[in-house]
Amino acid sequence: RPPRSTLLPYTTLFRSLRTMQPDTIRILLTGVIDIDTLMSAINQAGAFRFVPKPWDDDQLLESVEEGLKFRDILVENKILAQTVRDQREALRSMGYDGE
Repeated sequence: RPPRSTLLPYTTLFRSLRTMQPDTIRILLTGVIDIDTLMSAINQAGAFRFVPKPWDDDQLLESVEEGLKFRDILVENKILAQTVRDQREALRSMGYDGE
């Protein structure tokens, strides 16, 4: 069984990636079976999905496809939310207060 610290460098990398590219979907592939270490890595890294080694190619591809769809939804929601904020600000600048 790998030592508990095996995932720590990857968790740190994933956290850094999460900060730099928050819309990136992170999929964790690992052979670590210690559930506490695995859950900590998933939660700290903000992993979208965990795929155990050895992985099934179809499962991995499905995870990537689902991750890409999820990312598209996140990005679209951010764009829509910004559009709403911009429209509210435009209305306020024209004197409309929403009541």
